[in-house]
Amino acid sequence: METTGAGAADAAERVRRLAGDARALLGEASSVASQLGRAGKEQVEAHPYGMLLGAAAVGYVLGGGLAAPLTGQLLRAAARSLISSWFKGGPAIRTATELPH
Repeated sequence: METTGAGAADAAERVRRLAGDARALLGEASSVASQLGRAGKEQVEAHPYGMLLGAAAVGYVLGGGLAAPLTGQLLRAAARSLISSWFKGGPAIRTATELPH
């Protein structure tokens, strides 16, 4: 019956290693979350309006906006505009330097 004692010691060692691995994983996850938070803060400070627009878009999608009839109308209008500009030979979106003064 000595194998039972050895088996219990082996199981206890595995549990200790597993707990150590879990602590290491938690530390790495915390580090990644911290880095993401800093990167997000930097993006908000560098591009506040873009981030606001992105947040609004995510909220619209999560709120079920893609199923709304308005979304279909907006996408059809955007597609028509894009296709029309392709046939006219110009880009659909112009940069500020390309606009006539």
